Amino acid sequence: MRLLSLPVPVLCEIPSSPWSACHDLLTSRDGSGTSWASVGQDMFVMRNLVLPFASSGLRRGQYIDIGAGHPIENSTSAFFDFCLGWRGVCVEPDPAHAAALVKERSCEVLSSPVCAPGDPVYSCLSFESVFAATGSAGATVDLVVVRVGRDELDLFQGFPFDGATARVVVVNVGKGVRWLEFDSLLLPAGYLKVAVVGSDAVFVHRSAFTQMAGNIPDWPWLRDGVALPAQWDEFHSRVIAEERDNEKTAAE
Repeated sequence: MRLLSLPVPVLCEIPSSPWSACHDLLTSRDGSGTSWASVGQDMFVMRNLVLPFASSGLRRGQYIDIGAGHPIENSTSAFFDFCLGWRGVCVEPDPAHAAALVKERSCEVLSSPVCAPGDPVYSCLSFESVFAATGSAGATVDLVVVRVGRDELDLFQGFPFDGATARVVVVNVGKGVRWLEFDSLLLPAGYLKVAVVGSDAVFVHRSAFTQMAGNIPDWPWLRDGVALPAQWDEFHSRVIAEERDNEKTAAE
């Protein structure tokens, strides 16, 4: 089961026995097992945001991977596909990578790009249509990964916040003011930023915490929603505008 058309370093190759690699990842007590993701995003999600929900065993989850790329190399979703048997949708417009995903992964592969609302690109997908492809339109997907190299923030303007929920979001936030802009979009929608792993931010929807195994505090913000400070929108918008001005000045 080796992908010959896209040669990669040995640690990134698709193993002849994925279960052996899965065993090594799952039984590494100190978290040192080799990760298929770029900087261990898959293991962070697994150890911190999947296992705590597994009070009665690991169930078969669902994922969306936008900008899926190579089936294994730098993939955050490969572990959940190979090792946990999760069902997924992989969005990848590059023909070579899309063909490799069809061959090597179990996810449904969509070869059109996801576009921001109002984007004039012909034959592109909306975030809602990607959710629909999972069979979970208007419901919940366990993991959404977005790494397209650019325009992640624009894509999230079309996220169906009112109709669907992602328990965990792993998104490449880039650098500079983009970090603040993602906070401005996701925090008011009920998502909590729990980590920064490499250049990716990890957000968890507050509703997911209520399903965790064991006891968690009965904090009002978990039950009723996040209460942001007064004038938070105005203050955050002002900070973002100042940071944009600083970046523009630095680039001149």
